Amino acid sequence: KTGNISQANYYYSLVFDKCNDLKTTAHFSFKPQEESDWKQTLALCKTDDEKCTLWQMLGVFYNDEQRSLEEIIKLNPQSDKCDLLLSRAVNKFENALFESGVYNEFLDNKNEDIKTRLKQLITFIETVSTKNVAKPYQWHMALGYLQVLDNNHKQAAANFKLAEKSI
Repeated sequence: KTGNISQANYYYSLVFDKCNDLKTTAHFSFKPQEESDWKQTLALCKTDDEKCTLWQMLGVFYNDEQRSLEEIIKLNPQSDKCDLLLSRAVNKFENALFESGVYNEFLDNKNEDIKTRLKQLITFIETVSTKNVAKPYQWHMALGYLQVLDNNHKQAAANFKLAEKSI
């Protein structure tokens, strides 16, 4: 009500992270407006974990999973806040792929946009999976799954084996 969006979003992120009973309320109240507000909100954080929570909220609620994952990995590759974002990034791609007609175009190599998005997501996950992440098996499983979709079964099998070793 006072118009201090940055401070309000910061407080909502604290509630979201620390109070399960109010998580949904904090989720719906969190509303970053402009990039400048976002930077001001991040500047209010006292710890990297607080920043990770903000990035997680942005990624989950504003469809900015990859940017959020990149920022969290920079802050703390061991953060459990990556788990949900990784799943959402893969699910978002699946939803785009399995939309009416797109999957058949993808199989017939007629949809370059979706092929490009798949390659970008694979490259991103490959890069992150080499870092010291908390649950490497999740990254290798996601990577293997996407490689199956990309018809790269040999590399997918290698990633599934890496996942099995690290679980």
